[in-house]
Amino acid sequence: MLNLYLLLSESTSLKSQMFLYLVKFSDKNNQLPQVMIKQVQQIKKVAAEWELTEEDRIELFIECGQALENNHDH
Repeated sequence: MLNLYLLLSESTSLKSQMFLYLVKFSDKNNQLPQVMIKQVQQIKKVAAEWELTEEDRIELFIECGQALENNHDH
């Protein structure tokens, strides 16, 4: 999954979807802090160049916020 995420263009919403899959997978397996907590904490900066609809951007921020909350990182 990580390789696919890294290969995707910034101009596709698939980048966001793959990021969310990685976040959810890592969170579900209690690996978020070890794998990608910094990227989730800085999601606004990470996703700045991604071409997303307003709804997709809101979903991304909500899902990342929930993953941080699940890991006691507010």
